[in-house]
Amino acid sequence: EFIYGTDEYDKSCVHSCVNFSTVGVVKSALCLPNKDYLTAFAEGNKLKLVNTIDGTVRIFEGHREDIIHIHSQSADEIITMSKDGGIHIWQAVENSDSEYNWINYLRDSRNNLTSLAVSGLSLGKIVATTRDGYICVWSRNTCLHSHSTLIDSKGLYSVDICDDQGITAIGGYGRVFLHDSCTDELSHITTLGGHNGPVFAVVARTILGVGYVASGCEDKMVAVHRMDTFTQCAYKKDAHTSAVTSMALAARPDSHLLVTGSRDSSIHIWTFPTLEIRHKIKSHDGVVLSVSVASTFHRFGHRQALISTGLDKTVKVW
Repeated sequence: EFIYGTDEYDKSCVHSCVNFSTVGVVKSALCLPNKDYLTAFAEGNKLKLVNTIDGTVRIFEGHREDIIHIHSQSADEIITMSKDGGIHIWQAVENSDSEYNWINYLRDSRNNLTSLAVSGLSLGKIVATTRDGYICVWSRNTCLHSHSTLIDSKGLYSVDICDDQGITAIGGYGRVFLHDSCTDELSHITTLGGHNGPVFAVVARTILGVGYVASGCEDKMVAVHRMDTFTQCAYKKDAHTSAVTSMALAARPDSHLLVTGSRDSSIHIWTFPTLEIRHKIKSHDGVVLSVSVASTFHRFGHRQALISTGLDKTVKVW
């Protein structure tokens, strides 16, 4: 079901949105790169691909349990991670606009995966975190399992890879661990503190030649650290009124924006890396489970679009 409308909470930020209801809770969604009229989202154990122009829906099955994360760096490939401990790689069918085949299946002996990150081809890594504190690493080129390493016995909750800096950022309990993505074993570089509770979201990016790591935590705090000095350069103690559950970075020619979602049902948009608040959006009726950003979205002529999912069983494209 597609509902076109405007958001009443902050009209200066959201001009129009597509809001489609789902049968089950959607834990992850994104617009495909270079095919940004296609929104991919996970409903239960099914991968669904929605064409937001004509409303057609394609359904792909393969996982036994709920999909909890979707990743895509190009329209030719979608990677999904499930509660069943499996990671599926789906490849676009040649000369087809919205057809994908399941081509590879990655698995670790642990089935309590929490988050997923995929590097570029130069680093060639797929990294997943687990609730019991391990990172699981596969080769992106061969899809073979490389190793699993215990990082934090209190659990790991989020991960991101910054290809430019060769650094993998991992959110643990109250800490963010930085590891060297250029080494096979992802050797430890340093640990960043400052949080109190599970770090549910991390984003690692390079801005004007400087690497930054942003982190969001159950303690309602958002923090930004520099990768070159490992020092905290900005933080908001009460960024939301409840736990920060997700974040994404929107790169713009004139500035960069950090998007955060929360259990308080809102989405906040900040300048990055200074963390000055730009917009607040009352987005969902309940917890915001995920946020992601697409570079363009032709349906409304936007240069960028924000995709959010929530416990209210809706996916919204802003």
